[in-house]
Amino acid sequence: MEYKILGIDTGIAFAVAVLDLDGKLCLIKCGKGREKEAILEEILSNGGIKYVAFDRAKAPKEIKQISAILGAELCLPKRNLPSKRKERLLKKFEKRSGIKLDRLNKHEKDALSSALYCYSLLEKRIKKLTDKIPKVTQKEKYEYLKGKYISEIKKEIYGKK
Repeated sequence: MEYKILGIDTGIAFAVAVLDLDGKLCLIKCGKGREKEAILEEILSNGGIKYVAFDRAKAPKEIKQISAILGAELCLPKRNLPSKRKERLLKKFEKRSGIKLDRLNKHEKDALSSALYCYSLLEKRIKKLTDKIPKVTQKEKYEYLKGKYISEIKKEIYGKK
């Protein structure tokens, strides 16, 4: 099973961006009308979404429904993400990943910045785990984020010592 973050931008155009718990881009898509259904179907069939991110402090009904269908936790900012914050998240990602984002449209960038914001909230905790146990799986990272102790994860990986 995979453990991923789904960033969504809704409106006339619907865009999604999917990151794994290492912050790597797995998918980015945008569509209108029936394309939206196909995009959602693809995400549902692939599974593994554990967080649904949106760039607004209040999620619309559609985002809440998608999160519920996926059984994923909603990841929302305390206040709507300002454009400058989104730009900083995208520039940092571009620099870290080496992926050029200049061909993305506004909706794809908003979806990606939502996912990146959620990842930024999880990143420090994940680093704390990987500093103590360098080679952990996505599953172990997710279990740690959900409250499992580092000592428990160590025991599972290395056995009792």
